[in-house]
Amino acid sequence: MKTKPVVTDAKVVCPISWSNMAIVDFTLEGEAEMFGMRFYTYDGQEVSALVYFHPYLNKYIDSDNDTGELMPQIMKILESKGESLFEAGGHWGKPLN
Repeated sequence: MKTKPVVTDAKVVCPISWSNMAIVDFTLEGEAEMFGMRFYTYDGQEVSALVYFHPYLNKYIDSDNDTGELMPQIMKILESKGESLFEAGGHWGKPLN
């Protein structure tokens, strides 16, 4: 059984602007490493994500697209900090958060 990941911090490193990808760095409770997640959109509305799969994440997730536990926590932290996956005025239009 996998350990449930607890995201303690997240920051948009590269927002979605003229490309369809954002990069977000995040930290997990009990881990010294910082991890990264790529967020993609193909229509400016729906966002999917892939984790930069790292051996330390094996105890939390099964593959790089196993983001069901991580993505909602990351989005909540970004929202509380007033950060958006989307750069204002970018090609992809209105932000999700």
